[in-house]
Amino acid sequence: GSRLSISYRVKGVEAGALRARYETAETRRKLLEQSWAKRYPALKLNAASFEGLDHFGNEVEIRLQARLGRRLVADRGGLRLEWRGEHESWVSALAPLGSREHPLVLNSPWTRNEHFVFQLPVGLSPVGTKETAAEALPPELSLKGKFGHYSLRWSLDPADPQRLQLERSMSIEAPRVSPDDYAAFREFLIA
Repeated sequence: GSRLSISYRVKGVEAGALRARYETAETRRKLLEQSWAKRYPALKLNAASFEGLDHFGNEVEIRLQARLGRRLVADRGGLRLEWRGEHESWVSALAPLGSREHPLVLNSPWTRNEHFVFQLPVGLSPVGTKETAAEALPPELSLKGKFGHYSLRWSLDPADPQRLQLERSMSIEAPRVSPDDYAAFREFLIA
């Protein structure tokens, strides 16, 4: 199976919502696993930490480590890494309308950093039609704009070429999006 490490920090109204959701220490892990299992159905939570839940006015940081289950599927005589981006979920969560007449209020900035590790079976590499595995990986992506930033980087672990890694970071820095900027904001979320 694949391993997933995520940390995310929020402040303001969103931090208050997380404080309310994870208020009871006995149910935090279960609620966190249920929340992330909606996005990754085979997710099994291994470890979780919560910081800032008891300190009103401070940001809240949540870190988790989990296993994602099997992500390799048979495809045209080989194996394909089953991976879906989160563009759809970010758009549906943050900008579900096609257009707006009034500003979209996002309240406070937030950042999510994710690190995924996919253990490839022995003998399998992402070479495809390229000469080396590194050439076969998608190019690094980094977008920065007035709404925030997004970065995505695939790499092979130098110590173990069977370990394919994905590092992803998403940050929303704009507290509001005007109706004139709404289409551009949706494009930022999709990119």
